[in-house]
Amino acid sequence: MWRATPDGQIDYVNKRLLEYFGSPLEEIIGWGWMEKVHPDDVAFKVQSWLSNLEAMTSDDANCRFQGADGAYRWFNLRGEPLRDSDGSVQNWYGVLIDIDNQKRAEEKSRESELKLRQIIEAVPGLV
Repeated sequence: MWRATPDGQIDYVNKRLLEYFGSPLEEIIGWGWMEKVHPDDVAFKVQSWLSNLEAMTSDDANCRFQGADGAYRWFNLRGEPLRDSDGSVQNWYGVLIDIDNQKRAEEKSRESELKLRQIIEAVPGLV
């Protein structure tokens, strides 16, 4: 779980997330969490987060985060603004949901489908 200020600065992450990152809170707060985003996903994640902040809309994106072991895992990042009575954002609250196993299973399924398609296309030529 995480919390951010109205301008998008992370000011809290729960113990489980700190353990995954293997970093103290001081390294994650503000925009420090971006250091944990996979290099191929940084531009997308920054753009989507800034767009959500500007529009004050929910954040729902998939990207890879580096864990304490140095490996990257896929996460679904969801964030919601908490608004006060006049509609302005008081804080953002969100979760990171580990979807790495799902992503890997989807990739294996795509690879299997491609191999099967290649075999099926080769069979008429062999006959």
